[in-house]
Amino acid sequence: MKLLIKIISSIVALFFLSNTFSQGNGWIVNLGIASDNVLAEIITTSKTPIKNYKNSEKIYPELRFFCEKDNPGIFMEINWKRFISSFRNTEIGIKTDNKQIKWMKFDLDKSGEISYLKSSRKLNNLIDNLNNKKRLTIEAEPYSEPSITVDFDITELKKYLNELSNLCIN
Repeated sequence: MKLLIKIISSIVALFFLSNTFSQGNGWIVNLGIASDNVLAEIITTSKTPIKNYKNSEKIYPELRFFCEKDNPGIFMEINWKRFISSFRNTEIGIKTDNKQIKWMKFDLDKSGEISYLKSSRKLNNLIDNLNNKKRLTIEAEPYSEPSITVDFDITELKKYLNELSNLCIN
């Protein structure tokens, strides 16, 4: 009987440590991601597609907030799912609801497809500005190409950021 309880407990623990356990309004919460050093993350997909100029397919970039296993700070990244730039950083336009666009410098990963902000005052200010907003419009100007713009529904972002913060601290 004790063995059976241990087995069931292990299965339940594995389920919660490796699966999506909450979803609503387009947000997905993952805990215990096997790849990278990520402890927990929240992800949403853009509501508007962009074209991948390599093959003209429509792609939907992802907005991701996460924390690492040894760092409770929050990180943000945008996976454009297409090449943006070969430089180490680029300017990204951020607009919420009907506000004016503000340009911020984001770092880029080695592939040139993912732009990100690490925990910092700049990221904390951005998160504060995103709270209680409904729509986030992000614009990038890929190297030698016309600008691309995507929209994200961030209506419930504050709720999911609170959930992420709790997961990252515990």
